[in-house]
Amino acid sequence: MVLRKKILIFFPDMGLGGVQRKIIDIINFLESANDIEISLVYRDCKEFSFLNQIRNPRCCLYQLPSLSYSKKIVKVVHLFYFIKYVFGWKPDVIFTFLQFNLPYVIMARFFLIFRFKRAKIVVSNDNILSLYNKRPHLNTVLPTWLLSKLFFLVDIVIVQTKYAKKDLFLHYKVPNDKIQVIPNWGPFLLPQFKKTTKKFDLIFSGRFVRQKRIERIIQLTELLTIKNKKMKVLLVGTGIEEDMLRLVVKQKKLSQHIIFKKPAQNILKLLSQSRIMILTSDFEGHPMILLEAMAMGLPSVVLNYPGLKEYFSDSMTGYIGEDLQEMKRNIEFLLNNAQFRNQFGKNARQEIKQRYNKDLIKKTASVICTSSAILDF
Repeated sequence: MVLRKKILIFFPDMGLGGVQRKIIDIINFLESANDIEISLVYRDCKEFSFLNQIRNPRCCLYQLPSLSYSKKIVKVVHLFYFIKYVFGWKPDVIFTFLQFNLPYVIMARFFLIFRFKRAKIVVSNDNILSLYNKRPHLNTVLPTWLLSKLFFLVDIVIVQTKYAKKDLFLHYKVPNDKIQVIPNWGPFLLPQFKKTTKKFDLIFSGRFVRQKRIERIIQLTELLTIKNKKMKVLLVGTGIEEDMLRLVVKQKKLSQHIIFKKPAQNILKLLSQSRIMILTSDFEGHPMILLEAMAMGLPSVVLNYPGLKEYFSDSMTGYIGEDLQEMKRNIEFLLNNAQFRNQFGKNARQEIKQRYNKDLIKKTASVICTSSAILDF
């Protein structure tokens, strides 16, 4: 077994998101591996960051320079700085997330040849690529043929579901033996369960972007408040659609029912103050907020999307709705039946302990650090 001594993790935006939380979890998990050095290369953090949660003393941070040029020029300059850093640090492994970072890491590995070094490239594709790689989700859509070529040059691809694996194989010709299916995990340290006062009926946390379809939550709230005049919905996050969403809430006169809150470190506390977690996305990989809600003993009501049923137990840890009307009925049932709500919450927390625990971080770290066997951290 060959132990990789230097791991470089590259992800430009270390702000809000499940990927960012995964990065921090992996870095902290590797704290016990004394002979592994980690370098995290990023561009910015925006309004929110998990960086202050890093406790691994062998992790160094490198921030690409902030520039005020056009986006195209900035990308070229950042590519130069990234290649320069990789060339100097000589990592054994380059680990990144999502398809738009592949050109950076592949070009950087090419230049390592001049230092007689071949770095292993591992990419975690935390989404359904054929659904994500299109407008309006991305400004820059990479052509299918280019993605196929890029994935050909990657050593290992990590995905969270069999559906995502099939998607990569069918649309981008990624060989099945190159793809590892590893679901996401719950909080690194499972919080203790405490009964707290419930301030919110529903909670959502995530990026305010088109993929999440948060306007559906507003529509859902409008339906629910016909009967429940005291309905409280908490939307935690930020993103390009925030102004539009706030305007819609104001126009529909739902400001007393829908509360916006900026991302915060205390998301587990906010979850504990809520009764039900909701998701209305078009598609997801394996959302971390769903796992965090399960860890806090919350039932979830989720609008169905591809791959969801691989990791969400309908009528055991919550409900899957096929449309907003079905979601409305499920939410009303849970709000009116505390016994079912509490039992679903207990089931969800148990599932985190049994299926979505630290073993999955260990498996992910092993895929990154070695070419075969599982490491004993």
